[in-house]
Amino acid sequence: MRTILEEQEREGLARLRQDDVRLSRAETTHYAEMAYVGQIHTLRVPVSLGWGPAEVNQAFQSVYRREYGNTLGDIATQVISVRSVVTGLREHVDEKLPPPAPRALAAPMATRKVHFGTWHETPIYFRETLAPGMALTGPAIVEQADTTTVIEPGMHARVDAYGNLLVEVV
Repeated sequence: MRTILEEQEREGLARLRQDDVRLSRAETTHYAEMAYVGQIHTLRVPVSLGWGPAEVNQAFQSVYRREYGNTLGDIATQVISVRSVVTGLREHVDEKLPPPAPRALAAPMATRKVHFGTWHETPIYFRETLAPGMALTGPAIVEQADTTTVIEPGMHARVDAYGNLLVEVV
């Protein structure tokens, strides 16, 4: 379990570095999805890298007790899966950046029909092609490695000076 969690953390940190965003630090939280043997519903249990089976089981019992008010005693537990969440924390910037100058929008990578009450031919953009000062009006879809942003017809989106994609409903 430790080997898998360490690899997930390395992969998460590498992805943060790929984003080329100034970070003050990164934080990692590890979880085990666990259940009593024979149960199909799992609980997410925070775990630490140095823990052995006894500590992991004790953490599960604690989460189970908090969720259900008791435990099932000596019934065996099992780890179904493990996950790590790596969060990059940006540097705090005291000064406010001026609004970016308007810029021409990059061409969409593709278009496809998307249903918003009726079918619309919708442009699809890669997030990394959107720079500060760019704006678009929905319908549009913005794709990136970790999320997809759907901008419905009539909504407006713009990239602010910090690189955030701000979607406004008008």
